[in-house]
Amino acid sequence: MREAVRKIWLQWHDPEYGYDDDVTWCDERINDDDIEYTRRDIVDELMAACKALAKTEANYRLVHDVHGGDSPESGRAWDKLRRCGDKARAAIQLAGATP
Repeated sequence: MREAVRKIWLQWHDPEYGYDDDVTWCDERINDDDIEYTRRDIVDELMAACKALAKTEANYRLVHDVHGGDSPESGRAWDKLRRCGDKARAAIQLAGATP
């Protein structure tokens, strides 16, 4: 079974062929006014990764403020933040963007 494409381009107007009423799609951009559509599961994964990153960053800042930058607690919180950032970067790349 073929893997579903990650994004498609919706074409709703084509001056060359003169259609305005029908909508069609392609896996590449054809016209300047084509609309990019990214699969919902990819967008959901990206949003979850961004929310997790924001929460982990807030936790790191709190731990850093309470325990200081050289504490083992801050080091562990930093490691969690770095791993969470790696997951967010992977989700961004899956969505077709470059961080």
